[in-house]
Formats: sequence, structure tokens, C-alpha cells
Amino acid sequence: TVSPSKLPTIGSPCVEGSFDKFLFRKSNRNRVITKTCQFVQKKKSKGQLGSLCDATDSTNAFKAARDVCQVTCGTCPSDCVELGSGKFFLEKIGRRATHMRCETLADMPDVEIAEACAVESSPTRFAPAKSVCPVTCGKCQ
Repeated sequence: TVSPSKLPTIGSPCVEGSFDKFLFRKSNRNRVITKTCQFVQKKKSKGQLGSLCDATDSTNAFKAARDVCQVTCGTCPSDCVELGSGKFFLEKIGRRATHMRCETLADMPDVEIAEACAVESSPTRFAPAKSVCPVTCGKCQ
């Protein structure tokens, strides 16, 4: 069997940047306090997510964590998701393997994105870009 080149997708794909900001809370003086998705990712990895992704408060400038950090919060309406901080195997030079984050790849020229996304396998614990960064690699339908 031949696997499809694009993942079947329901809804719009979600890309979560580590430094995307969301409304964390408002202070007693009604001052807006924001945090980044990296904060949510760390909380989740420590099992301390709590109700952070359940909050729905927002302002004109900042949405709730559930709307900004959809990959980490599990609120993306699509099954094609990409975590900007996701690391993938890029290449092996001699004995040294190099890795890169999806958000770094997304900012590169199209030619370099295509090269990284063409890598088929990885000799390391990090998967190839096409698996880790499906949105950037154009693998979502």
C-alpha cells in the first residue's frame, strides 16, 4: 500500500508558536497580564495544566489560551496540528545530527523548507520534518 502524500484534514490546520501570547488574567487594577504558549507547554509537561485551557476570558488584543494555544490545549478543530517548538531531524554531518524547530523552518526560504521536508527518515529520536511540521511541509489537505 502507498501512503497518501497529504494527511486527511477536518477543519483548518493549527500551528502553535511558542511565543504566541494569550490573556492569562486581569489584575485587580484591570491590567492585562499575558503569558505565552511556551508557558502552557511547560505547565502541561509538568502535569500542572489545571483549568488554564478552560478559561474563556479575552480582550480585543488577547484571546484565551484555549484559542491561542490550541495544539497544547487540544482545542484545535483539525487533526492536522503543528507545534512551533516541535524539533525534527534535519541532517547528519559526520557523526553529528542537527535538529531544528518547526517555527524556525517556517521562516526559511521555500527551497530550504522543501529540502528539509524531503528527508524521509531519521537516525535520531527526532522524526523528520514532514512528520513533526506537517503544516509547514504542506502535508495537510
